[in-house]
Amino acid sequence: MRRAESDLFSPYSTLGVVCSGARPCFRITVANHLRSGSLIVPIDNFVYHYTASKLRLVAISDPLPAIVSCVIATPSCIYAAAGSVICILPTCRHIQKTIPLQEPVKFMELIGNLMIVVDVKNDVIVLDLETHEKMTHIEGSEDFEITAIVHPSTYINKLLLGAKDGRMRILNFKTCRVVYEFQSVIPSPVTVLSQTPAIDVIGVGHANGQIRVLNIREDEPICQFKHDAAITAIGFRNDGEPYMTSGDALGNLAVWDLEKRQLVGKITNVHKDTITGLIFVPGEPIMISSSSDNSLRTWILDGIDGMPRQLVILEGHSAGVSTLAFSSKSQVVSAGFDGSVRKHDINLMTMRQKLGTAGLMSKKDAKKKNLPEEKIRLEPITEIAIGWQREAVWDNALCRHQDSLTVTTWTTRKDKKGTHNLLHERFKREGRLRSASATAICLSTCGNFGFIGYSTGHLDQYNIQSGRFIRTFTEEKEEKEVPSGKNGNKVMEMGTAHSEPISGLVFSGNCSSELISAGKDGVLRFWDIRTGKKKNQIKSKSSKQIEKIVACQANSLIAMACSEPGHNDSIVLIDCLTKRAVRVFNKIPAKKITALCFSSDGQWILAADNERFIRIFDISTSRMVDMILFGKPCIGMAFNPTGEFLSTLHEDERAIFIWANKSQFATRISLRSYPYDFIRKWENLDEDLDIEVPRVVIDSDGDDDDIHDDVIFEGPSMDAAHLTYSGLPPSRWENLPEIGLIKERNKPIEPPRKTKQVPFFLAASATMTGFEFDAPKLENESEQRKRINAKRNLLELETNFTQKLKKAETKFEFLAVFDSIKSMSVSSIDYEIRSLPHSALPKFLQMLLEMLKERRDFDIVQSLMASAVKIHRSELWEEQDDEDSKALTRILEEIEIEQEKVWSPFENLLGQNATLIQWVKNALL
Repeated sequence: MRRAESDLFSPYSTLGVVCSGARPCFRITVANHLRSGSLIVPIDNFVYHYTASKLRLVAISDPLPAIVSCVIATPSCIYAAAGSVICILPTCRHIQKTIPLQEPVKFMELIGNLMIVVDVKNDVIVLDLETHEKMTHIEGSEDFEITAIVHPSTYINKLLLGAKDGRMRILNFKTCRVVYEFQSVIPSPVTVLSQTPAIDVIGVGHANGQIRVLNIREDEPICQFKHDAAITAIGFRNDGEPYMTSGDALGNLAVWDLEKRQLVGKITNVHKDTITGLIFVPGEPIMISSSSDNSLRTWILDGIDGMPRQLVILEGHSAGVSTLAFSSKSQVVSAGFDGSVRKHDINLMTMRQKLGTAGLMSKKDAKKKNLPEEKIRLEPITEIAIGWQREAVWDNALCRHQDSLTVTTWTTRKDKKGTHNLLHERFKREGRLRSASATAICLSTCGNFGFIGYSTGHLDQYNIQSGRFIRTFTEEKEEKEVPSGKNGNKVMEMGTAHSEPISGLVFSGNCSSELISAGKDGVLRFWDIRTGKKKNQIKSKSSKQIEKIVACQANSLIAMACSEPGHNDSIVLIDCLTKRAVRVFNKIPAKKITALCFSSDGQWILAADNERFIRIFDISTSRMVDMILFGKPCIGMAFNPTGEFLSTLHEDERAIFIWANKSQFATRISLRSYPYDFIRKWENLDEDLDIEVPRVVIDSDGDDDDIHDDVIFEGPSMDAAHLTYSGLPPSRWENLPEIGLIKERNKPIEPPRKTKQVPFFLAASATMTGFEFDAPKLENESEQRKRINAKRNLLELETNFTQKLKKAETKFEFLAVFDSIKSMSVSSIDYEIRSLPHSALPKFLQMLLEMLKERRDFDIVQSLMASAVKIHRSELWEEQDDEDSKALTRILEEIEIEQEKVWSPFENLLGQNATLIQWVKNALL
């Protein structure tokens, strides 16, 4: 899917997609005398590599410049056609080279060391695989639109072409001539051409459902078969059995006996959509089927009747994904319009678990009652609410179905549908309510209760463990007499929570006993779930309707998407503690907000609209800090609990798109502050980079920086009076004063054991306690004396850092020396400090004093000072009258004064802020 670059999010992975409508290819590789088969599948602008045995994902290629239309493969390389470019991928990962063409590619075929390409203008191009140069270019004709190609076995330099009008030709691409045009023509488009194990025999599939097994040498059909839909795939067994399999556009699979020329059997609805490929593994009765319903299946034809038996299924949602929710840090649960619920792992691409399909009863019970599966199946799921608190003991997920009153329970621990279908008796009893539907669901923070809002304004509470109805929340306690559906008798009914459909149910992040309901009537109500009574309400002053509502789990904020006739949608943030609106985003040009989401830390609010944008607003500054443009509108999104990843759903897409949050991984991110009415377009994406808009910097530590117009903060120092940290991780300086204790603790407890046996090439002699290595014999005593003197000289040498420190005289020289020690590891810094002679201590402290005056790297300065005082404490306490001791005393006094001058204002300010924050947290405002 096409998308624009983002300042905050980077593409991470795509979950749930197995294959696409493009036809895959099969290849065999030999490594260490072992043959292994693999399946190369094009998906969007990527190429996926699966093992043929278990359909396990092996590799995913880099993004290709366009959507891949077809792929072919040799044992050593993969060729993928992406638009008018052919990409060469030796390992299905990196693009080694590209071959540009004039028109988009439609078909590709390998013939020896040649590659045949057919483009959308029906031109036939011959390329050399070794040099990648164009050898032949045959222009096509408008009256012969190529719809299928195949290379007949043993036909040198020949290519069989099928056309849209049913005609077929044999083309000699070396002489650029049509060798033969077939006379036995069916007036229906040729959709498939497949080579049989027999020479001169080709399988031909047509759009009207006819299959012909044609002898191309004699131009005579050997046998003909018929499907009810267009033929889209044909495969022939090559293990000695005369069987042919065929697939059509309805997902049906048929097996034909070519000797008896009859149907062996047919499996209907094998796939939910068009079968795009039927590939037999060479020499084995194993077939792989692919379909545009996003599934791959492996079959084995080992039965007596010759019918295939299913071995492996790899599938995703066959229709677009409707909703999703994170069940843990890395696992996301999704529901699709195909009715299925699936679980995926962000970090493990091979983990795909189907939780099932929702129904009124189990398939086992339906089979006992002779009910078809379509009769018991519920409508697609449109909303999921998941809680992790009670996952280990009972159902922990609620699912709301499209235009349905029934709400189902699910369990993510057992990965299956739960035990309850929640439906109030009033909807069965009263005929006037049967056209209603559930419009909102929510789980309590404790995981014990589920809440369901309906289009009638009713709000019910259920016990998740037992499925028992607990209470109905009502605005008024007045009872109404309404006629029942069967005998016309009047029954008493309680009031409703809202006068119009309920659009959302949430719990605020700081109060687990307060349920918040939003209605189309523009009213936000707060309920006590222990008593069922209304505590408070907020009503919009105008004719606004609340369309969506989400809660932030990091604070007390909730966000509402409001609509008003004749105006664009707006976003309102409500503080649940004060019951007041704290932020309003009403100037955004969004006609309809389709999804709303808080970041995990509560710093941003994300809003998606029907015009394919996702806007990210910084809550503290009320600025729009990012905007992402997609190829399709986003209909759902969610952050994982720890905030590293954002998942998005898009209209008619069967994939879940995962985006990495750059602020969680990058040290510093430079952001813009866009105006609310800013609109990004595809044609001016590069021009957007030159727009003069304010920019802000998000630091990795999460500090909120002020926004300044036309300023990019490159470094941590904003002002000369500010005290700044180094920005290095704490592991680089925090443990420096205690590094000696850490090394002492990490010493081995037991002494090294003596070696029982030594290598034969080491000179050793036996002793009473084992072996002793023979010392090398020295030539004379003078050589031994030279070695001892050299070792003594090494002990008296100063380190490079100490030499630079002694030479430093000016402020800039001291700053350069500090930068050198700052780049060292903790152990190296400890060694340098321990190696300092008494004469270099004043210089070392002078360096720290200059850094205090500069107000830079305060954390590292304090760590170096603490380490130096601890290591050289005996020298600092000695009272001597030499010049070095006097200089040391003078510098220590200056450091004490400068330390007090630098830190005192910030220490007082920190104390005041801590006191104020504690008062705000405890005060009842």
